[in-house]
Amino acid sequence: MQPDWVYYTAGVALIVASVAAWVGSFYRWPGNWIVVVLAGASAWFLPRKESGIGVSWTTVAVLAGVAVAGELIDYFAGRSSGQTGGIPRRSLVIALVGGISGALIGSVLPLPIPFVGASLSLLLGTLTGAWGGAYLGEALYSDRPGWSRFRIQTSLVTRLLGTVAKLVAGLTIVAILASALFPATR
Repeated sequence: MQPDWVYYTAGVALIVASVAAWVGSFYRWPGNWIVVVLAGASAWFLPRKESGIGVSWTTVAVLAGVAVAGELIDYFAGRSSGQTGGIPRRSLVIALVGGISGALIGSVLPLPIPFVGASLSLLLGTLTGAWGGAYLGEALYSDRPGWSRFRIQTSLVTRLLGTVAKLVAGLTIVAILASALFPATR
């Protein structure tokens, strides 16, 4: 067994890396899964001590379960965004291209807000680009033009809800990991 100072130092480094991975989720990186892998490595190399510090395999399993739940919510929200309003595939492809273009523009032109400006501009650029692409696709390929606005709004809201659910799952994962690394003393 390692001394306690190794656990505390590794724990602080793990929390910093986990927060960085969670911030990467704003950029559509697999941040939740990076945190699960980091927690698994911590459980492997620094197993939980009798005093309670460290990460157990049960904690890793709980983190993986929360990550799976976030992925499922994001997946079904993404699927329903295209199926709820009956959006044609061409419109979905144009919305995807618009989202990627908006993300690129949002990453180049950050908002002047300290600490979160770049992440917010990227998120807003992605959503705006996806909305613009969906609108263009609906204008070009819609079979019932009156439903275009409903389809676009449904797509935007469900995609936003899926992204927010995944980010909340990631924040929950980081909080569970932090509470497992540094348990409260009595």
